Amino acid sequence: MRAHRKSGLTQAEVSILEGALLEAQKLILSRLQVRTRQERQTDTGGAVLDAMDAANQEQQRSLPHLLGDAEGARLEAIAHALAKIAAGTYGMSERSGDPIGFARLTAEPWARFTADEATDIEQGRAKHSTL
Repeated sequence: MRAHRKSGLTQAEVSILEGALLEAQKLILSRLQVRTRQERQTDTGGAVLDAMDAANQEQQRSLPHLLGDAEGARLEAIAHALAKIAAGTYGMSERSGDPIGFARLTAEPWARFTADEATDIEQGRAKHSTL
């Protein structure tokens, strides 16, 4: 893991943020595990399935269905941020290349844009959705 010099983040800050990303990922995956277990119990009414029935039920499930759209997107954003840490590009806006800043990344460690850019993007989406 290496910090990107242009991001302005220290190695210690990147380590803190990586820890936050891994913790968020762990929490989402833990919720997925609970939901999967609950669905299996609901699907079978507590009965044990044979291997073929269990395989068919697993195929019918998908990660987005079990996670929900927001959590699925968050999990993808976390994986993207972790890849950027590995590549040394974490903490840089994907739009402008400007540093995102430790305070913003502390609040949202998977952030891909500066706070101003994120606001501009959201306002652009809101404007287009009302047209």
